[in-house]
Amino acid sequence: MDGQSFPLDLELGVAGLQLSRPRERDVPDIVAACQDPEIVRFTVVPQPYGTQQGEEYVRFAEESITSGSGLPLLARDGNGRVIASCGLVDVGWLDAVCEVGYWVAPWARGRGVATAVSAALCA
Repeated sequence: MDGQSFPLDLELGVAGLQLSRPRERDVPDIVAACQDPEIVRFTVVPQPYGTQQGEEYVRFAEESITSGSGLPLLARDGNGRVIASCGLVDVGWLDAVCEVGYWVAPWARGRGVATAVSAALCA
């Protein structure tokens, strides 16, 4: 880590979605989404996934943003419901490289959410 970090108050508006850091109030939506077998299948989301894991994720996100090691964000719809997790992971500031990771909640699939948030992060 070379001293870089991301702003904690980062919020981006993308295609009718709001992207911002995970907060404690998001835990119920995060937990609900992480019950989905497809999210478990294609990500590293632990199972079982309950409130404790959701709270740990919120703390991990805060630490990642502060240290600059990652930029975990949540996408919310117009009603404020979490519909996706997306972010930059394995950030290498010196080489200017990172990976984009995401999952989309089952109730939000088929609407181009993954495409929109991935494009926003890459931009």
